Amino acid sequence: MCVSPGNASPPHGRCQSPVYLYIGQEGVIPCDLNAQFVVWGKHTVDGSSLQSLATRENLEIHSRKRRSSGSGEYSILSDGSLVINRVRMDHGGIYDVSALNNQDVLYKVAVNVITVNRPSPLYPVINGGVNTQNITLENGRKGTLTCTVRNIRPAVALEFVAVEPGYSEKILFQNSTTTTDHGNGTFSVSLRNQLEVTDEMTDVLHLICRVSGEYHEIFPDVSTTSVKLPQAPPRPIVVGCPEGTQPCYQSLSRVGELRCIVQGLSNTHSNLSWELQGDSGNFSLEDDERYFSYIPGSDSYGIELRTKYGVNQADSNVMLAIVCVLRGINNEQLSSSRTIQIHYKQKVPEIFIDGCHIPGKNCHFLKHRVGNVTCSASGVETPNATIRFQTESPAFCFRETEREIHTHNGRYSLSLTALYSVEDAAASSTALRCVLTGPQNSDYSATALLTYTAPPVVTIDGCHSYPDGECRLLKQREGELTCSIHELPRGDVEFEWTVDSDDMVLSGSRRTAIPESDGAYTVSITTLYYVRNPELLSTSVNCSVIGIHTESYRATTRLFFAGSQADMNSDSCDCCDSVGSAGSGISDRTISVATFFLTLGTFVMASVIIVIHIIQIKLIPLKILRELTPLKTRVISKCDEILQRLIGPRSQVNRDLRELPSQQSPESDMLLTSHM
Repeated sequence: MCVSPGNASPPHGRCQSPVYLYIGQEGVIPCDLNAQFVVWGKHTVDGSSLQSLATRENLEIHSRKRRSSGSGEYSILSDGSLVINRVRMDHGGIYDVSALNNQDVLYKVAVNVITVNRPSPLYPVINGGVNTQNITLENGRKGTLTCTVRNIRPAVALEFVAVEPGYSEKILFQNSTTTTDHGNGTFSVSLRNQLEVTDEMTDVLHLICRVSGEYHEIFPDVSTTSVKLPQAPPRPIVVGCPEGTQPCYQSLSRVGELRCIVQGLSNTHSNLSWELQGDSGNFSLEDDERYFSYIPGSDSYGIELRTKYGVNQADSNVMLAIVCVLRGINNEQLSSSRTIQIHYKQKVPEIFIDGCHIPGKNCHFLKHRVGNVTCSASGVETPNATIRFQTESPAFCFRETEREIHTHNGRYSLSLTALYSVEDAAASSTALRCVLTGPQNSDYSATALLTYTAPPVVTIDGCHSYPDGECRLLKQREGELTCSIHELPRGDVEFEWTVDSDDMVLSGSRRTAIPESDGAYTVSITTLYYVRNPELLSTSVNCSVIGIHTESYRATTRLFFAGSQADMNSDSCDCCDSVGSAGSGISDRTISVATFFLTLGTFVMASVIIVIHIIQIKLIPLKILRELTPLKTRVISKCDEILQRLIGPRSQVNRDLRELPSQQSPESDMLLTSHM
């Protein structure tokens, strides 16, 4: 029986070689010969002679009919194949077959015959068990497996392989083979394997033991084992490097802290430590701090290791590897983290403007026109560095208010706070740079684009003076004026009143500051006033608001006092003719008579005031003046009654006044109407 074919190809015939023949069975050396006469022989062990075995004449090609010739041990088929009736161990060796024609040798063919003895049992034995079994490694993820075949011929080689594709790369094999010769032509082969599973995520490993090499097809039987691995200890993780198998690369500053965390421990007897690899002469670790924690949900424990590190030479670039190792109660290594490849180099400081840092880009802020701005730098290696603001806008003014410096892990943080103001009301934005200058004049900077809100708005009694004119208000001759500023970034401002006429007196003030939803303020000041000259018909009042940087905002309003409507219209525009035409035929004489009575009433009131001044020999206080208000009101009302009899109802006059052209804002129109 031929198990493994081999080919030899002479010019006129061929035989398979080598030929494997199983001991105790019939064996055939297959050939395909084209000759009238064949002779088979076998070389002696030392190769010195050829022993004739069998001959055959008149071959019947391809008929494969058997005819015995020679001894009963051998026979030759019609195609020239040699049949060994019962294979013994000594049948192995080199055979020759000669093809003749008319006693002339046409060609010779040599065949290598290997006798095969099946092992007992037929399959390899793993750790003395059956060919399918389960094995548990007791010593962590390492152990020893032994695979053995007995009474096998020829001597073979054995191997362990993983069933799952790719798993062989996760196993470390340290093999040693022992072969025993029993002296009867059979052998026993034993493979001892020191096994280590490197993949900590693997719980079960399926392995087979088999014959390898040139005889693996003769002995196809294999043995399979399932290796159960005990639960692997949890693996430490270095903060900044997630789980994985490949090295983790980090570029760190020259001083700082390393942190390693492990969770899922069954007890608190384990410990964490660092192991350095490579040249670590300029690198130092110190001040280990360990924190143990209990995790109730999983009934397990955790450890955190914090260690300060430092590079001793500031001018050296250090590249080293470090591993965080979990050790047991006897200091044995249980597991380790990924290898951390650390590169320590010069670290560029980070610059922030109001806490914003975008590498390679500008920060954008919406700012009030007055406020604070802060520049800070972190990761500075020396406290001798300086930090400052830069801007190319002449309208942006700032004044330093505070500097701070802090140290952390051997590095420094600097900050500068400045109070700024935008002096140009038309300016809408400014590019502001924060610059850090080191001891070697090396500059690092960040830029922010500041966009401003609208300028604050100043109003007098709610009226806002637009650039194209002033507000106009009809007021009583005594009362209150309120100046307000809106959309102010801060509440610390000063108010200043100015009046064109000395006959209008301001006294006392009441200040309020109301915060708005956007963080701005509305600040107001209310002032008492009275008009001491009854002939004063109108005057201009200016309210200036002065900020902390002396920036100024202002509003101007022209006040018209009760009883002075005609003068208010005259100051507004050329409207005297309009008033004359709006009534029911008002003549110049009528206007003159009205003016006479108004003047008379004013003279009477002034005379009373002068008499009181003479009696008290001093200026009359505001309180007494207020007590005289009813008298003044009666005089003016009487004059007004006479005027209405002369020029018509008061409502008609008011309507005529409203029809006059004016440069007032809509707000002042509303206020004017409400007072009339």
